[in-house]
Amino acid sequence: MIQKLDFAEPFFRVDYVEHEAAYPIEKQALVLNMGRSEADFVGVRPVPVKPLRSTIVMNGTLEIEGRALVIHDYQRKFRIEDEEADAIKKVWKSLWEYSHLERNRGVRYYKSPRTVVGGDTGMNFCLAEANIPSAIHREHGENFDEVHLQVWGTGRVQLLYKEDQDTVYQEFPLAPGNVNDPVWDENGNYPWHRYYSESRCIFVVVERNRKV
Repeated sequence: MIQKLDFAEPFFRVDYVEHEAAYPIEKQALVLNMGRSEADFVGVRPVPVKPLRSTIVMNGTLEIEGRALVIHDYQRKFRIEDEEADAIKKVWKSLWEYSHLERNRGVRYYKSPRTVVGGDTGMNFCLAEANIPSAIHREHGENFDEVHLQVWGTGRVQLLYKEDQDTVYQEFPLAPGNVNDPVWDENGNYPWHRYYSESRCIFVVVERNRKV
C-alpha cells in the first residue's frame, strides 16, 4: 500500500508505505522505519533499519515488510537559503497562528498541516530559525512515542532535570537525515525535554500512539 501525502507540498514529496516488497527509489530518498517490532523490516537487505530509525537510500528498491515514511528527491542540506525559507513561511503557519499563546508571539517557528497515517501516527513538518527552542515539556496530550526526523539543517533534542533551561543534562545531536534516540522509559514516561534548533532547520515531528 502506497499513500501519497500532501501535507508538505509543494516543498517535499512524501509517501507513507506499508508492506511493499520492492518499492522503487529514484535518485535518493530519506526513509523512516515506522514499524513497532524488529520483524518490521525496512531497508535494502541484508541490513535492516530498526523501528523509529532512519536511512538514506539511493537508486534502487526498498523492501518494506512493516511501514515507512519516505521523503523523495532528498538531498542533505546544512543550509537553507532565505528564498526557500520565505516560500515555506508563506504556506506554513507560525506557532503563534496555531496557538495564540502570548509566549509564542514573534517566535520564528512554523508548522505544516498535521497528517495522520496508519490510524495511530500523527506528524508534521517544522521550520525553525536558528537557536529557537520548543517549550520544555514532559507530558503529552496523548500517550505517544515522539521522535524528530531531521530533514535539513542541524538541531538537537535536549533532556533537562526540571522545567528550567539551565538544567540540561543530555543532548542528542541531529544532522540532516538523522532521527533522535527514544527518550522515554519502559513505562512510556518522558523526562523534561525539548527540541532546539542550532541552524535554520526543517524537521518532522512524529507522534506514534502506543495504545493503538
